[in-house]
Amino acid sequence: MDLKAMAVEAPAAMRKRISDLVRGNMDPPEDGKGPLKTMVHVMAFDAVHLLADIPADIAERFVKWLDVPAVLHKVDLHGPTNYKEVFQISDAELAKIAGPDAGALHYLLSPGTPTMAAVWVLLGKTKYPGRFWQTWQGEATETEIPFDITLDVVPRLLR
Repeated sequence: MDLKAMAVEAPAAMRKRISDLVRGNMDPPEDGKGPLKTMVHVMAFDAVHLLADIPADIAERFVKWLDVPAVLHKVDLHGPTNYKEVFQISDAELAKIAGPDAGALHYLLSPGTPTMAAVWVLLGKTKYPGRFWQTWQGEATETEIPFDITLDVVPRLLR
């Protein structure tokens, strides 16, 4: 949704390339922002990190469009629904980001595929604990994940 919103202001050639990337209708979100831009404008963060598998020029324009400082991590993702690949890439990037000096981590679950959201939940409830967020109609809501994998799920499996 964020790419669709950004495309409204993009030159025609870039709009076409974005349309090819999102493979669907190009109707921008009603709020004109999308989930990520909504989140970064509703809350202030010490740092914003984005994992992107889109062409560099579109990704750079996207970061400028967000209008907040953000670090872009270019990743090579062959399929946004491949759990193994999404997990491996996300885990590797979080290992770099979530060092000893990193503050609290926040995960936005709204953009991306269901696979990506599931991987964020798994990583955010285990190796890289953090808070979870969703956006809807211009508002950000903290989302409670009602289980702790290490305390609730794993002991049951081991029994």
